[in-house]
Amino acid sequence: MLVAQKTNDDSLAMEISIKLAKGGVPIRYFTHLYKMSWYKDFKENFKTYTSFFKSNYNQELKDKWIDLILKDRYFNKERYHAHREGEIDISLEELINEASMISKELKGMVNVYGFPHEKQMGYLYIKGQNRISDYPIDIVLRHIYQRGELIFENKEIDNFICAGNLRTKENISQESIGLWYGLGLKNVMTKFYNRYSKY
Repeated sequence: MLVAQKTNDDSLAMEISIKLAKGGVPIRYFTHLYKMSWYKDFKENFKTYTSFFKSNYNQELKDKWIDLILKDRYFNKERYHAHREGEIDISLEELINEASMISKELKGMVNVYGFPHEKQMGYLYIKGQNRISDYPIDIVLRHIYQRGELIFENKEIDNFICAGNLRTKENISQESIGLWYGLGLKNVMTKFYNRYSKY
């Protein structure tokens, strides 16, 4: 979109806007384009784009995936790292159970819907920032792998990349994860707990 705007390419900006709208991006994202020659028609047709999104994308999966992202973010910051920093008292059993729940939820989603991606869910619009972002699938996977779980075989990861559902496996490679790669969740959480427990 930025390229289209900077090059004053009206037709490219319109094409991209329609694609984004059909992918679930709300009208408020496009209001800064009101001076474009096509904007009036675009706005008038917006219900059509919204209907396309509802008919062609899986809102249920999108909601579940966003919920999982938030759970992973909460666990990583407010539980895992907070324990490491000595800010909270948490048991080893809680760490194992909460980390395991995130992995199980992702595996369950993949079993039901396939590996989550934009072609199924549409685009990730961040309301408070009025911007579109990538789904942080690689970050959730990285956290799971840092906790010792290899929930997908290398061949599966390669297939996700080839299908365009995952951009790279660099963040979940053995070189990137390091020492705790593939040691198992319980084993890694026990080592982590023993290393950082201050209570």
